[in-house]
Parts: sequence; structure tokens; C-alpha cells
Amino acid sequence: MKKSLKKNKKGFTLVEMIVVIAIIGVLAAMMVPALLGFVDKAHESNKNAVASGLGRGIEAVLFEPKWDGKSDGTYTGIVATKKATFSDNASTNTEFAAELSKIAGEGYENGAKITVVITSGKLDSVVYDEKPASGSSYVPPTTSGKTVGIYTPQ
Repeated sequence: MKKSLKKNKKGFTLVEMIVVIAIIGVLAAMMVPALLGFVDKAHESNKNAVASGLGRGIEAVLFEPKWDGKSDGTYTGIVATKKATFSDNASTNTEFAAELSKIAGEGYENGAKITVVITSGKLDSVVYDEKPASGSSYVPPTTSGKTVGIYTPQ
């Protein structure tokens, strides 16, 4: 009777289980860096989309005649409570800086910095510089510790 029980045993041995677990571990170790690369690309794409959307909104406002000759400068917006508030670095175009604050609207990451450069009444660039939130597991791909989205009109 004991002999027939041993012959009918089905299942995996301990060695087989260890081999399977080791193979799964190796495959997982190879996949993690690839997946992290996709996450970095997604964050970079998001920042570029934010800068592009803001840039296109600014370009639309610059078509208004009331801003002719009154919009040139470098404007810096700092995000607090998810809303960007802009100031003109030269402090001469405070009215247009206030207009930029309206265009930017809400929804940005707190602590982010937005820089807008306008020359001869035309938008030169928008740079959206988002610092990672404290406690965030995301580490930006740049050495400066920031993720930057850039928009320059064609």
C-alpha cells in the first residue's frame, strides 16, 4: 500500500519551485528599469504639454491690440495653492503680468515655476519647471532635481 502512494504523488519538488522563483526574480529585475523609463518619459511629456498649452493661450492673448508694445519682458510665475501668480522681472509690465496670471489659471503643482519670455510682441518661450512634491516616489530624470517642460513657438 505504501509503495502505491509514493508512485501516485503529484506536484513540484522544492528544487523545481526554487528554480521557478529564481527565474521570475530575474525577469522582474530586468523589467523594473524599463518600466521606470516609461514613467520618466510620461512625466516629461506632461510637463511639455503644460508648457505648450500655456504658450498657446499666451499667443492668443498677444493678438489683442491692447497689448501692442506693452507685453515685452521676462515674466516669472510661482505656483502657490495650485494657481500661478506672475510678476514682470523688470516691474514695468505689471498689467500684462496680471493677465498672465489669469491665463495660467489653476491646476499646477505647488512650488512650480513658470517663466515666460516675450520679445517684440511675440512669445519666445514658456518654461514650466516643476519640483517634485515632498514625499513623492518620483525622481525626475535630470540631475538638477527638476522636470522641465519647454514650449517655443514654430
